[in-house]
Amino acid sequence: MKTKPFLKSMALVICCLTSFVLVSCDKDDDKPNLKISPNKVEVAVGKTVTVSVSNGTAPYTTKSSDAKIAVAKSDKNAIVITGVKDGSAMITITDRKGVTGKVAVTVRTVKETPKTPKGLDFDKQSITVSVGKDGIVTVKGGAQPYSAVAKDVNIATVSVKENKVNIRGVKAGKTTITVTDKDKKTGTINVTVK
Repeated sequence: MKTKPFLKSMALVICCLTSFVLVSCDKDDDKPNLKISPNKVEVAVGKTVTVSVSNGTAPYTTKSSDAKIAVAKSDKNAIVITGVKDGSAMITITDRKGVTGKVAVTVRTVKETPKTPKGLDFDKQSITVSVGKDGIVTVKGGAQPYSAVAKDVNIATVSVKENKVNIRGVKAGKTTITVTDKDKKTGTINVTVK
């Protein structure tokens, strides 16, 4: 009766194979993840960035790994992420059926470039004077006291009284005068001496 041990062995092999097939076909293994585009974002503190969600069923819910760094809210098939403070966080998005996707978020403080003060204005941007003669340019705007410097003192010299820039021709040629106010705003006057 050698067939009984053989049949028992075959039955055992069939049971093992069936169990393996059943375990491999679990429904959760085939569950697709949400498609998030892009799946890595960088956002400034106080600013927002939007990512799109596909391969899921709305409505979507969001959860931040650190709400002190970044928060998110759902808007149909888009997720709006807001930077709270410097750092990194992970936003998990879940659809109505429990399918999930993740977005890696980096939040940075954007350093604002200092605003360059607006330059000074004049009643005229250029002036022509004769050798040995004076010309006057009036400063408009800015804050007194003003100072002025000639680029080439061999062509023209300059002095300032209140908001009047006095330019004296020294010899024929061209130069520029740079005027600066007390707040470091500057302006340039083109000078021609004949």
